Amino acid sequence: MYEKVICILRHKNVDLTSGLTQEEFSKIEELYHFRFPLPLQLFLKEVLPIEKGFYNWRDFSPGNISRITNAIESPKRFLYQRTNEIDWCDDWGKEPKNLENKTKLIKNKIIAAPDLIPIFAHRYMPVCALQNPPVLSVHGADVIYYGENLENYLEIEFGDKKQASINLENIEYVPFWADLM
Repeated sequence: MYEKVICILRHKNVDLTSGLTQEEFSKIEELYHFRFPLPLQLFLKEVLPIEKGFYNWRDFSPGNISRITNAIESPKRFLYQRTNEIDWCDDWGKEPKNLENKTKLIKNKIIAAPDLIPIFAHRYMPVCALQNPPVLSVHGADVIYYGENLENYLEIEFGDKKQASINLENIEYVPFWADLM
């Protein structure tokens, strides 16, 4: 299924190891308290990139667990601590005039937002019920689409596709994260 992007990664000399086993997926999902979105799971069953910038899900050393945990928690933690950097989205209803109420509502939206699973550096895939979730680039309060889906993202990040080629009409709505864009 991901033969084309695996070839691209190999061509770029990305260090790839054998894919994760079902036992490893179970251990990872129990440790980090999430379920991999299906496209990411299917990709990681085929190969596990361990090049710098990728996340080595097979490494259960305390330092690596801490690195991955931080990568999972940091987008929400950053926004929770800096609600003043979040512009109010019209789809959330009428903006509260009271700053305390506005902050409370935004914090509730952050808590309810889908978790993000790190793929490479600050590129993430949301954990949600979407069949083919997009890949987001999250840097502080700056959130943009970086791929219509995992395959498209890998072609953009490592291949010849341009980020400008993303067709926003092909992207399903991701609660909260899409609102930030």
